Amino acid sequence: MTQLLLNLFVKNHDQSDDVHVRSAIGTLSGIVGIVCNLVLFAVKLLAGTLAGSVSITADALNNLSDASGSIVTLV
Repeated sequence: MTQLLLNLFVKNHDQSDDVHVRSAIGTLSGIVGIVCNLVLFAVKLLAGTLAGSVSITADALNNLSDASGSIVTLV
């Protein structure tokens, strides 16, 4: 999956000594982290609400805070 994402979104990803390539890989990493954590947040929030489970809902909020950590990575 990592190789597929690198092939699709980072030109010359095999040239890791280039500053622009490393920057693009870092940006891709931050974006993937945000997207994954937001999807997990939505699914867990829905599951927690439907099940009436506070622990699942709390775990969803943890994923939301992890997404904010990925935003810091981008900045």
